[in-house]
Amino acid sequence: MKKLTVICVLLICLVLLSACVSEIKSPPDDTPSAVPETQLPVAFPEPPNGLKEALESAVVHTQGDEPLRKFPYPYKAMLAITSDCDSTTVETFERMHRFLNTYEETQYGRGLGLDISDSFFVYNGSDYDTADNLMSYCEGIDPSTLKDAELIKRYYDCGWIDSIHALGDFSSSVGSYFNRSLAESAWALLDKAGISPTIWIDHGTYTNVQNFGAYNPNNASSYQMGDNPASPYYHTDLTLAHSIRYTWYSRHSDVFGQDYPLETRELRDGNTVWSFQRYSCEFIGTDIDFNWRPNRIHEQITSDRLDSIVRNGQYSLVAQHLTVFQEDEQMGEADIAALQLLAKHFHEDKDILVTRTSRLLDYAQMWRYLNFQVAEKDGFTLIRILSINDPVRGERVPGLEDLRGLTFYCGDATKTAVYIGDTLLNQSDFSLNPADETGRQSISVLWFKPDTNDYATAK
Repeated sequence: MKKLTVICVLLICLVLLSACVSEIKSPPDDTPSAVPETQLPVAFPEPPNGLKEALESAVVHTQGDEPLRKFPYPYKAMLAITSDCDSTTVETFERMHRFLNTYEETQYGRGLGLDISDSFFVYNGSDYDTADNLMSYCEGIDPSTLKDAELIKRYYDCGWIDSIHALGDFSSSVGSYFNRSLAESAWALLDKAGISPTIWIDHGTYTNVQNFGAYNPNNASSYQMGDNPASPYYHTDLTLAHSIRYTWYSRHSDVFGQDYPLETRELRDGNTVWSFQRYSCEFIGTDIDFNWRPNRIHEQITSDRLDSIVRNGQYSLVAQHLTVFQEDEQMGEADIAALQLLAKHFHEDKDILVTRTSRLLDYAQMWRYLNFQVAEKDGFTLIRILSINDPVRGERVPGLEDLRGLTFYCGDATKTAVYIGDTLLNQSDFSLNPADETGRQSISVLWFKPDTNDYATAK
């Protein structure tokens, strides 16, 4: 009898220990909104008589007007780390993104499960960076010889890459190797592979004449020739005709939080593009202290700065070089702790939506330029999305994918229905949210489903 009792006690202990281990290893709740536990019905409830007719004459809201919430519920800020691929090897790229994007055990500790994307080079025409196996789509500046093309395609498809760092690195002591023919070949290669980055991040020194994000004849950006039709380096007609919608305004900034991240920029060839700024440095008198290296993340991402963007309801785009190979620039304990604090704000506090750069910019554009109507009757709310009045691409009717995260305040979330034009959407594509800090309920188009799979080729 005593032996049986001991066995039972041991079994109970094992069960409890197993439960504890399971709890420790289970990833944080990635759900970006308070989606009810039970699956929502496909159809919205039927509105009362006369409400659809009232919607026809309802006022058209735009410019982020009420009742549109500024950020997806329940978040109060959005942040993207926008990383430049200088000095990147396949090894350093995979090592860093396993830590950032997955929950795997890594040399930096358990992965953070964040949606952080990166950039890539098509060409490497630099004679400065001499590391072996620098990551680029083509070998050197030869478009007929592919190098890391398959890996870059892999990481673009899974979301670990969403930006192009110009068309390559053309930092050279003998002048620039860039020309329009290289741009034509690059876009032909990317089109064939189904790679369509929407973000252009200008790269490097004055020999990177393909740049165009901040041309000004009166300052250090006067070398930028990518948007000059009279230049042999002109390519923005090709680049904007393919997939690029956003470009970094390549002058440095010490502003961490922004009320709104986008503005339009007129190029010399008559094209217009969305432009954004990134936090990349601190100004010390007339000097610029660039802190966009992995070993200085703890100087960029601080508790005070994160609390500030939450308190002020702001966007933040943090420039980095996450995947550099130089040993003296790798992350230390303070940098890892800073990223863990950021992950806590996302997973646990649910006040900062950490997302890839393209998703932040797409969301910001949709939020500000959405045209929509709202009508209410007998506690029931109807919302009709009309169009997005995009100053760059023109007015168009958005699809459901374009609307990810948009959150509308309403009286009773269970008595709210949403249309795109005259098409009633499915309630199962939304989350019905309890009252937030304003005391109002809301309804959100579901944000992107978290993907924390390990896509790295080297484990």
